[in-house]
Amino acid sequence: MLFAGILGWAGDVYLGPGVSFFTSSVGGGLGWFILGGESVRVQDLPEDGGKDAKFVVDRVSRVKSIIEAIESKKGEVKYLQKRDALSEKRDTIINKIHDETYLNSLTKTTENCATTNKPQRLRQSYSRTLVDKYSSSAALSAASAWMHCVSTSTKTSPSFAIVRPPSHHATKQRGMGGCLINSVATAAFYAMEKYENIGIIDFDAHHGNGIANCVEDERRIRFVSIHEYTKMGGGKRPEYDPRSPDKRDSGPNGNILNVELGKGAGGEEMKEGLNEGLDFLKGCDVLLIAAGFDSHALDVTSNLLLKSSDYKMVGNILRDFGKPLVIGLEGGYTQFLEGENSNSVLSDCLLYFVDGIEGRN
Repeated sequence: MLFAGILGWAGDVYLGPGVSFFTSSVGGGLGWFILGGESVRVQDLPEDGGKDAKFVVDRVSRVKSIIEAIESKKGEVKYLQKRDALSEKRDTIINKIHDETYLNSLTKTTENCATTNKPQRLRQSYSRTLVDKYSSSAALSAASAWMHCVSTSTKTSPSFAIVRPPSHHATKQRGMGGCLINSVATAAFYAMEKYENIGIIDFDAHHGNGIANCVEDERRIRFVSIHEYTKMGGGKRPEYDPRSPDKRDSGPNGNILNVELGKGAGGEEMKEGLNEGLDFLKGCDVLLIAAGFDSHALDVTSNLLLKSSDYKMVGNILRDFGKPLVIGLEGGYTQFLEGENSNSVLSDCLLYFVDGIEGRN
């Protein structure tokens, strides 16, 4: 788009009116070529232990490190064996949430990857979301896991879906930011069969724009996003991503709350944000939690400064809400703590968080 805009302007100025369409088309093609088109070079692929050239940060080692940490510190992990037990209901909900054209495009792209045995970009001009032959089934399985947690969670026994890919950026019409299908929204609509009023809180460092878009029209669902303040708010938003991170954007039905954290915010600011968000969710019968751990001081994807131990506080506050908790993994991309501690920052944060959820001081 940048190349298209520059060459479109140049065509108008230097070649006269009517030429801008041609020059902007050339610019768009040039930008597409420079970004690599739909192909993905070997050096662009995520590598365990470091980020790739295109800054795609969701990788297999994130979940592996969590599973290993839980098994070593808290015992055996219970794996969901019947992931497709809810597939028919899941697919019905997903087809209501997401645009049919987008879902067909995702399926087609995944099939192309299977044919070529190579990953592709979800969209040609957007390099940060890669798709391979497993992506569609993985995203569907993540939604199933979230739904399973809705079915099994109680006041005294919360459930945690440790899944990838993340989902909170997936809007009705588009996957973005590594997110393909909105598992959180899918679980929220499924929860409406069991509960009257649904609350969602997202404490990932980045705005849960996709969740906000997917639930904005359902008054029985209330959504809170606690995220780092950015300058993306205000102005006209594109149709495929209409919800702003601005605190003034409460959605068309007033069921959305954006809590902005300033650059350099830490545990105290997160505590205040959680309390504000939970006050907005009073009256909800169940709480879905999009748990992102990229607010950590060592995480390169945000400018927030939480410590690993701060997530115990986060867990304690959410536990004290006194409702069934359905939790799922979102962001968190720092690979390793420094020094002698060999646990990844992500798994370290998660273990503190689980201690908080379980009520440990």
